[in-house]
Amino acid sequence: INDTLITGNYNLELGGINNQINNFNVYGKTSLNNRDNTFNSGGTGFDNDVLAIVIQSDNKILVGGFFISYNGLSCSNKLVRLNADGTIDNTFNSGGTGFNDAISFVTIQSDGKLLVGGGFIRYNGITCSNNLVRLNADGTIDNTFNSGGTGFDNNAGFSNVVSFVTIQ
Repeated sequence: INDTLITGNYNLELGGINNQINNFNVYGKTSLNNRDNTFNSGGTGFDNDVLAIVIQSDNKILVGGFFISYNGLSCSNKLVRLNADGTIDNTFNSGGTGFNDAISFVTIQSDGKLLVGGGFIRYNGITCSNNLVRLNADGTIDNTFNSGGTGFDNNAGFSNVVSFVTIQ
């Protein structure tokens, strides 16, 4: 399990591998011992690793990782927003192609904007600051963030991945 959240209504959201079906998935629980079978009912989940999960104030769930599909349907590469019932929210990054490489974390700012980090350098085909980007709540790039900057120097001998950011 890569990421675990306990939400205000005591549902538990898990990311990682579910060995029973050999698939990476996110699912809800009504308590610590009871799986919520109404969440993503009948779905197969993600086709690859889930590394980041955050829940927005409207109970929509942002999921990031290595995946490119959810329940067998193509979704915005590496980052998708789910409705509270586990279905894809098609209003997030509508028509976008997503990230060119993995998402390690997603953090929600107090204004609802999203800080996203990982191993990527492009989002929706647009070159963005290496490994870190800020998105508006609808999944579009916030062009006011790091305007004119180049991001992290991937040639400085460091890892090409931003793994975590904390907002103070």
